[in-house]
Amino acid sequence: MDSGFSVLVVDDDVRQSAPLIALLRAAGATDAYSAENAAAALNLLKSGTAVDLVVTDLELSGASGYELMEALGEIENAPLVAIVSGASAADLDDAMVLAQAYGVKPLLALRKPVLAAEIETLLDLYRARRAAS
Repeated sequence: MDSGFSVLVVDDDVRQSAPLIALLRAAGATDAYSAENAAAALNLLKSGTAVDLVVTDLELSGASGYELMEALGEIENAPLVAIVSGASAADLDDAMVLAQAYGVKPLLALRKPVLAAEIETLLDLYRARRAAS
């Protein structure tokens, strides 16, 4: 990637978030943050921490990934969003539709566990969306 990007991974299972953060760092993330629930993610974003991309699970302790996306839709200049979940393909498709309805800009929905090649696809979409804006 020509320039680095910052990412926030929201997942309540460190066995899922840690490898994902490692893949994102290897792919060019200069700053990688982790939050184990929607409230922590929103607190980080509202603190002024610059985040270009939020990668969220759908099932979180407390508020769900859906509720996180709904809250992101209310934030001006919210980061782009990718969904990573163990949910079915149909549920991931539904999540993408709901994300758009909430006003967020979903890039991609991936099933866990995420592979390095899928991270490259995600970042290609991220770069294309950033170039277009």
